[in-house]
Amino acid sequence: MHSPRPAEKVRKSREGGTEIWSVSGTAEISDRGRFSLMVPVNPSIIEATEVWYELTIDANDDGLEPDDVFPNRVPVLSVPFALLSADSKLLSGSSAEAYSTDHEREEGLVGKADVGHVHDAVYWQLTGNAWDPMDDFFLGSVNDVTVELRVGNTPALRLEPTAETPNLIGGHSSNGVLPGAIGATIGGGGREGDPNQVTGPNGTVGGGSGNTATDWATVAGGQANSASGSFTTVGGGWMNAASNNYASVLGGRGNTASGETATVAGGRTNCATDQYAVVGGGAWNTASGYASVVSGGGGLDGYQELSGNTASGSWSTVGGGTGNVASSEFATIAGGYENHVDALASVVSGGSANSATAAYATVGGGGGNRASAYDSTISGGASNRAADIGATVGGGDFNRANGLWSTIGGGGGDDWEWPGTGGNVVEGDWATIAGGTNNRASGLYACVAGGVSNSASGPCSTIGGGGGNDWTLFITGGNITEGTCATISGGSYNRAGGSFAVVPGGRANAANGDYSLAAGNYAKASHEGAFVWADNQNYDFNSSRANEFSVRCTGGALFISGILNGFPAIGVKLLPGSGAWAMYSDRNGKDNITPADGQEVLDRLSGVQISTWNYKTQDASIHHMGPMAQDFYAAFGLGEDERHISTIDTDGVALAAIQGLHQLVREKDAQLAKQQQQISSLEARVKTLEHLISASVEKGSPIKN
Repeated sequence: MHSPRPAEKVRKSREGGTEIWSVSGTAEISDRGRFSLMVPVNPSIIEATEVWYELTIDANDDGLEPDDVFPNRVPVLSVPFALLSADSKLLSGSSAEAYSTDHEREEGLVGKADVGHVHDAVYWQLTGNAWDPMDDFFLGSVNDVTVELRVGNTPALRLEPTAETPNLIGGHSSNGVLPGAIGATIGGGGREGDPNQVTGPNGTVGGGSGNTATDWATVAGGQANSASGSFTTVGGGWMNAASNNYASVLGGRGNTASGETATVAGGRTNCATDQYAVVGGGAWNTASGYASVVSGGGGLDGYQELSGNTASGSWSTVGGGTGNVASSEFATIAGGYENHVDALASVVSGGSANSATAAYATVGGGGGNRASAYDSTISGGASNRAADIGATVGGGDFNRANGLWSTIGGGGGDDWEWPGTGGNVVEGDWATIAGGTNNRASGLYACVAGGVSNSASGPCSTIGGGGGNDWTLFITGGNITEGTCATISGGSYNRAGGSFAVVPGGRANAANGDYSLAAGNYAKASHEGAFVWADNQNYDFNSSRANEFSVRCTGGALFISGILNGFPAIGVKLLPGSGAWAMYSDRNGKDNITPADGQEVLDRLSGVQISTWNYKTQDASIHHMGPMAQDFYAAFGLGEDERHISTIDTDGVALAAIQGLHQLVREKDAQLAKQQQQISSLEARVKTLEHLISASVEKGSPIKN
C-alpha cells in the first residue's frame, strides 16, 4: 500500500484567505480511500467565524505542487462530540461504538465504546421509523451550525440558522444569502459563476441561475433576473428586473418594472416605469405614466427598426400595434402604427400616423388623420383634419372641417391644392358637407350634400349636388350659394346670390334676387321675387322687373286643365313662334252643344255696358276696355262665376253677336234693295214726266192728263 504525503491547511475563507493552521505528514489509505490525521485543537480555529479546510496530497512523492491541491475547500463545522469528556462515549445512555459499523471500528475511525450495547430503536432507520405522535423527534441541529444535504458529495441543500427564521438554500453551492438576511429561500438552480442570491429578509429565488431577490421579493426562475424592490416578483425569463416595491415582471426577456406596483406581463425589453403602470407584452413598449397601460404590440416597424408603443400620460392606454404614443392623461390608442395622442382623454382607435391633439378628440382609424380641436372627431379615411371645436369628418380623403361643430361626411380627393381633385373644406360654424369632392361650405349653417367644386358661402345656404371646378373658370362648372338660406339643388355653373333664392338645377342659372328662382339653362333671375325658366338656348334670359314670371320656351308652351280617358283634352297652347294662346276647342271634347241665337245674343250684348277702366293693382294711366264680369254673367250666365270672364266666352259672345248683326244687316240690305227698286221706278217715271212737260212747253201746247 502506497503511503502518500498529505498536507492539511485551515483558512478563513472559501477562496484565498489567511492561513490559520497547517500540518503535513504520511498516512496510509484504506481500500475505501480513507485516511486520518490528527488535528490538534488550536485556539485560532475555535475563535474564527468562518473556517475552511484545504487538502493537498503528494500522491507521486515528488514534492507538493499546485496541481496536488484539491479544487474545492470544505467548510469546517462543529461536531457535537468533537471534544473528549467523561461522557463522550455515551449517547442517550449508549456507547458510541454502538452507532458505528464494524469496519469503522476496525479502521479506528470511531472511538471505542461498550461492545455489549443493545440498540433501543431511538435512531433514524433506513427502512423508516414509527414514532409516537407525542415524541419530540427531529432531524437537524440544536446549535448555530448550518445543516447541509449532499448528493454525490456535492452540496444540494443548506439550512442556515439565523436569529429568527432559518434560510433554506438549495441548488449550486455558490448560491447564497447575504449576511443578516433571514427567512430567505433559494429553491435550487444556480451554476458556477452564475449563482442565485437573496439579499434581504424573506426573499425567494425558486430556481434558474444568476437571479437575485431582495426583501420579501420573489424570483421564480429563469436567468439573470432581479427582484430588487420590496415585495417585488419576477416570474421567470431572462434579464428581467422588478426594481420598485410591489412591482412584477411575469416573464419574457429584458423587461423592467421600475414603478411602484408596476407590472410587465411578458414580452421583450418592455418597461413599466411609473406607479401602477402595466405592460401586457410585446416588445420595446413603455408604460411611463401613472396607472398607464400598454397591452402589447411594439417590436419592429416596416423598416425593421425598433418601434415600441409608449403610454406616458397618467391613466393612458395603448392597446397594441407599433410605434404608438399616448402622452396625455386618459389618452387611448387601441392599436395601429405610429399613432399619437397627446391631449386629455383623446382617442385614436387604430390606423396609421393618426393623431388626436386636443382634449376629448377622437380618430377612429384610417391614415394620416388629425383631430386637433376640443371634442373633434375623425372616423376614418386618410389625411383628414378636424380643426375646430366639435368638428367631425366621417371619412374620405383630404377633407378639412375647420368650423365650429362643422361636419364632413366623406368624399374628398387626392390633394387640397389641385382644382377639382382636392378634398372638401368646411369653414363655416355648424356647416356641413355630406360628400363629393373639392366642395366648400364657408357660411354659417351652410350645407353641401355632394357633387364637385360646389361652394356654399351664404348663411344657411344649401347645395344639393352637381357642380364642377370653378364658376369663373367655367371648366365643368361649380355651384355657388352666396345668399342667406339660398339653395341650389344640383346642376352646374349655377349661382344663388340672393337671400332665400333657389336654383332647382340646370346649367349656368343665377338667382341673384332675394326670393328669386332661376331654372333651366342660362336663366337669370336678377330681381327680387323673379321666377325665370329658360330652355336649352345658350343665351341669357333675364328677368326685367321684381316679382316677374318669365319663361323662355321656343318650342311652345302647353297648359292642360282637363283630361279625357287619360289624354289631354282641355287646356291652352302657345305654339312655337306664336304670340297668342290656342285654346282646346275640339268638338270631341264638348257636351250639351246648343246653337246660339245671334240676334238674341246681340240684343243681350247691347244691354251690357262696355267701359274703359284700370285695375286697382296697376297705375291709373294704364287703361283697359270691357264689361264688368257681373254684368256679363247676368247677361249671358257663362263661366264659372260672376267675378271672372273667360276669353273663350267673350269670343263666343262676340262671334254670336256678329252673326246676329250679320243677319240684321242682310235683312236691312234686302229691304234697302227693294226700296232701291221702287226708287229707281219712281225716278224713271219722273224722268218721263219731265220729258213730256218739256216737249209740251216747247210746242206751246197744253199738257194733257
